Amino acid sequence: MTLRRLAIEQRRDGQWRVRAVYDDGTRRAVGVYPTREDAEDAARSITSGDAVTLIGASFGSEDTDDDVGAVWQRLIDEQQQRLREPTLQRVILPSAPCAVAFLSDLHIGNAGTDYAAIRRDAEIVASTEGMYATFVGDGIDNWIIGKLAGLQRGQAVAFDDEWRLLEAWLRLVSSKLLVVVAGNHDNWTTKLAGIDRLRDLVQPLTVLYHAQQVVFSLQIGETTRTVCVRHRWRGSSVFNVTHGLEVSWERMGLDYVWSIGGHTHIATVCRPFLRHGVLRHAILIGTYKLADHYAAELGFAPSHGSGSGAMVLHPDGRQWWFDKLSEASSFLSYLRKD
Repeated sequence: MTLRRLAIEQRRDGQWRVRAVYDDGTRRAVGVYPTREDAEDAARSITSGDAVTLIGASFGSEDTDDDVGAVWQRLIDEQQQRLREPTLQRVILPSAPCAVAFLSDLHIGNAGTDYAAIRRDAEIVASTEGMYATFVGDGIDNWIIGKLAGLQRGQAVAFDDEWRLLEAWLRLVSSKLLVVVAGNHDNWTTKLAGIDRLRDLVQPLTVLYHAQQVVFSLQIGETTRTVCVRHRWRGSSVFNVTHGLEVSWERMGLDYVWSIGGHTHIATVCRPFLRHGVLRHAILIGTYKLADHYAAELGFAPSHGSGSGAMVLHPDGRQWWFDKLSEASSFLSYLRKD
């Protein structure tokens, strides 16, 4: 078995757990430590090869007593935990040329989706050494909201099959997946039933997950970048397709250098922007829908490109953007030959 990643997670009692995750999905406990620094030292002692370290991974909980007093105390403790200064989650890539692919808006279930492209891009990520993935949401159509439920009549598969196909797709990229955020379509099940099915699907994978937003520091070599991933960003402009991803730098109070989003189905595009003298990048990911009857009904323009793109990174700080995963894969393979 090959070690793929180490997950460092903070438990409810404040201690830090280290778990090793292997390429076949096996997870093994390394230990529990009183501080994050102790946990990182333990992780460094066993890191090897292309293993990725995730600090602040979202999963891992302890059994709690069902006694009312214990539940009451747990709620108080969790509230105090939320009031503490949040720990910035971290992803540490191997110190070698790497790539982060961004995959969004699969819309599995829709008759107009490019299913061949969805599988092809997942297989490129899985087979390219040093390429990892971030999923930006809307894996399925999930037309369960009242006024939209009529759209289900034109779907290629039933609700349950949409989730099964998404689970199969996640398995294709499972060993390379770093971050997952849910989209509005994925979250409809949570809103209506209180069940976060996407969370349940990715929980065995040990990734950084949130239903709305993941902010993390991405480290490769001596270079660290703060990244904010959301499916949908507030703010739009007819003159600038990445307007929301750029102006949120001031509005959200986050000093990120990459903002990643999807949802709009406009295009896959990477736009540089400046804030306080620092060159930053707004990365908007398109969709895998070739034909969008709902968009046509609303009068939206056709989408350009697909639901993927990638940034190739060098440990010395250089980076290169590609809107096609096949080209990113070829370039990354070239860099790793040396």
